[in-house]
Amino acid sequence: MNEADILATLYTDTCDIERKVSSVNPDTGVTNKRIEKVETGLRCRIDEEQSPVLLENEMQSFYTTYTLFTYPNANIKKGDFITVNHFGDTYYFQASKPFRYYNHIEVTLELKER
Repeated sequence: MNEADILATLYTDTCDIERKVSSVNPDTGVTNKRIEKVETGLRCRIDEEQSPVLLENEMQSFYTTYTLFTYPNANIKKGDFITVNHFGDTYYFQASKPFRYYNHIEVTLELKER
Protein backbone atom coordinates (compact mmCIF):
# COMPACT_ATOMS: atom_id res chain seq x y z
CA MET A 1 0.00 0.00 0.00
CA ASN A 2 1.50 3.35 -1.05
CA GLU A 3 0.90 6.83 0.43
CA ALA A 4 -1.86 7.67 -2.08
CA ASP A 5 -3.74 4.51 -1.02
CA ILE A 6 -3.32 5.39 2.66
CA LEU A 7 -4.68 8.91 2.09
CA ALA A 8 -7.58 7.44 0.10
CA THR A 9 -8.87 5.78 3.28
CA LEU A 10 -9.87 9.32 4.35
CA TYR A 11 -11.98 9.93 1.22
CA THR A 12 -15.52 9.71 2.62
CA ASP A 13 -17.21 11.65 -0.22
CA THR A 14 -17.70 11.03 -3.94
CA CYS A 15 -17.75 13.44 -6.85
CA ASP A 16 -18.61 13.68 -10.52
CA ILE A 17 -16.53 15.89 -12.79
CA GLU A 18 -17.94 17.60 -15.88
CA ARG A 19 -16.14 19.78 -18.42
CA LYS A 20 -17.18 22.18 -21.18
CA VAL A 21 -15.92 20.90 -24.52
CA SER A 22 -16.09 22.46 -27.96
CA SER A 23 -16.56 20.64 -31.23
CA VAL A 24 -16.85 21.95 -34.77
CA ASN A 25 -19.61 20.65 -37.01
CA PRO A 26 -17.74 19.67 -40.21
CA ASP A 27 -20.79 20.40 -42.39
CA THR A 28 -21.57 23.89 -41.06
CA GLY A 29 -18.29 24.98 -39.48
CA VAL A 30 -20.25 26.02 -36.38
CA THR A 31 -18.59 25.46 -33.01
CA ASN A 32 -20.84 23.76 -30.49
CA LYS A 33 -20.24 23.68 -26.74
CA ARG A 34 -21.52 20.96 -24.50
CA ILE A 35 -20.93 19.59 -21.02
CA GLU A 36 -19.20 16.22 -20.94
CA LYS A 37 -18.80 13.84 -17.98
CA VAL A 38 -15.13 13.26 -17.26
CA GLU A 39 -15.29 11.18 -14.06
CA THR A 40 -18.13 9.69 -12.03
CA GLY A 41 -18.10 8.33 -8.50
CA LEU A 42 -14.55 9.52 -7.81
CA ARG A 43 -13.72 9.08 -4.13
CA CYS A 44 -12.69 12.35 -2.50
CA ARG A 45 -12.94 14.48 0.61
CA ILE A 46 -14.21 18.04 0.97
CA ASP A 47 -12.80 20.43 3.53
CA GLU A 48 -14.73 23.53 4.56
CA GLU A 49 -12.86 26.34 6.29
CA GLN A 50 -14.47 29.54 7.56
CA SER A 51 -12.43 32.69 8.03
CA PRO A 52 -13.79 35.81 9.69
CA VAL A 53 -14.12 38.92 7.57
CA LEU A 54 -13.89 42.10 9.59
CA LEU A 55 -15.56 45.07 7.96
CA GLU A 56 -15.54 48.54 9.48
CA ASN A 57 -18.89 49.54 11.03
CA GLU A 58 -20.52 46.25 10.06
CA MET A 59 -21.28 42.96 11.70
CA GLN A 60 -18.62 40.31 11.42
CA SER A 61 -19.21 37.85 8.62
CA PHE A 62 -17.41 34.74 7.44
CA TYR A 63 -15.78 33.72 4.19
CA THR A 64 -15.97 30.00 3.42
CA THR A 65 -13.28 28.20 1.46
CA TYR A 66 -13.86 24.69 0.09
CA THR A 67 -11.01 22.36 -0.86
CA LEU A 68 -11.29 19.01 -2.64
CA PHE A 69 -8.75 16.27 -1.89
CA THR A 70 -8.51 13.23 -4.15
CA TYR A 71 -6.19 10.87 -6.05
CA PRO A 72 -3.13 12.38 -7.76
CA ASN A 73 -4.14 11.04 -11.17
CA ALA A 74 -7.67 12.53 -11.08
CA ASN A 75 -8.62 14.23 -14.36
CA ILE A 76 -9.51 17.70 -13.01
CA LYS A 77 -8.85 20.98 -14.81
CA LYS A 78 -9.48 24.61 -13.96
CA GLY A 79 -13.10 25.50 -14.78
CA ASP A 80 -14.46 21.96 -14.40
CA PHE A 81 -17.85 21.55 -12.75
CA ILE A 82 -17.71 19.24 -9.74
CA THR A 83 -20.75 17.72 -8.04
CA VAL A 84 -19.90 16.39 -4.57
CA ASN A 85 -21.97 13.98 -2.50
CA HIS A 86 -21.07 14.66 1.13
CA PHE A 87 -22.87 12.59 3.78
CA GLY A 88 -26.10 12.54 1.76
CA ASP A 89 -26.01 16.20 0.72
CA THR A 90 -25.16 17.36 -2.80
CA TYR A 91 -22.98 20.41 -3.47
CA TYR A 92 -22.10 22.02 -6.80
CA PHE A 93 -18.70 23.64 -7.37
CA GLN A 94 -16.41 25.00 -10.02
CA ALA A 95 -12.73 24.07 -9.84
CA SER A 96 -9.75 26.38 -9.67
CA LYS A 97 -6.35 25.21 -10.92
CA PRO A 98 -5.48 21.87 -9.27
CA PHE A 99 -2.36 21.64 -7.15
CA ARG A 100 -0.78 18.22 -7.52
CA TYR A 101 1.33 16.39 -4.98
CA TYR A 102 2.83 12.95 -5.59
CA ASN A 103 0.26 11.31 -3.28
CA HIS A 104 -2.87 13.46 -3.75
CA ILE A 105 -4.34 16.49 -5.49
CA GLU A 106 -5.88 19.61 -3.89
CA VAL A 107 -8.38 21.82 -5.67
CA THR A 108 -9.87 25.03 -4.29
CA LEU A 109 -13.57 25.11 -5.17
CA GLU A 110 -16.10 27.86 -5.72
CA LEU A 111 -19.62 27.02 -4.50
CA LYS A 112 -22.24 27.30 -7.27
CA GLU A 113 -26.01 27.14 -7.45
CA ARG A 114 -27.42 24.54 -9.80
